[in-house]
Amino acid sequence: MQILVVGPLPRRRTAFGGIDAHMPAAATRELAELFGTTRQALASSPHWQATLARIAGVGSPAATALAEAAGELERRHGEEELSIGSWHGDWTPSNMASAGRTLCVWDWERASTGMPAGMDAGHFGFHIARKVTNLAPKPAAAATLQWLPGVLEATGLEGRHAPL
Repeated sequence: MQILVVGPLPRRRTAFGGIDAHMPAAATRELAELFGTTRQALASSPHWQATLARIAGVGSPAATALAEAAGELERRHGEEELSIGSWHGDWTPSNMASAGRTLCVWDWERASTGMPAGMDAGHFGFHIARKVTNLAPKPAAAATLQWLPGVLEATGLEGRHAPL
């Protein structure tokens, strides 16, 4: 039997989103390290293996292009060791609120382990670029890749792996 205990959010809270959409760096790192981290090559990481399985399940003409891109990424970076930890899976301002010095976070249904540390930061940045700044997908991805290395380094995570 699984039991989930929840409580109401504090009455006096401020939305984390909107104009002040700054990523909570300390919480991002704490979450990445919550269940410990390991070092693992990209090609053998659980996340990469799951990504390849999802690509294999795509039944459209895009599947070939995705498989080729994944193959090229693995050829170039498959042996690079990444810090593997946990993530929330939907780390966005709309799933957060601050109550004083406490960060309240909800929507944990996508949370898992076996993810490259920093994936939540990338998700957060892309969400801001798309939903707050209103960029189209390609410019949003480019903006995220430009923003992410510095943010990861400031968070204490590996910024050099941001493009992966």
